[in-house]
Amino acid sequence: MITALCVGLVVGFVLAMPPGPMTIACLRQALAGQTREGVALALAASAMDIVYALLAAMASSALFGA
Repeated sequence: MITALCVGLVVGFVLAMPPGPMTIACLRQALAGQTREGVALALAASAMDIVYALLAAMASSALFGA
């Protein structure tokens, strides 16, 4: 079960990065040899996606509750 969870997290993390400016910025830093900064940027972008998803879920539940 732990293995499936880890694989799901990795696959979800990779598939959550659509081609766009954040992906290009992460790839540019990683290819320039700044791997740590590229990973930090990717984690920050995914954290903000989580925040946006939570805000949307809360807003939609408030609309349905009213």
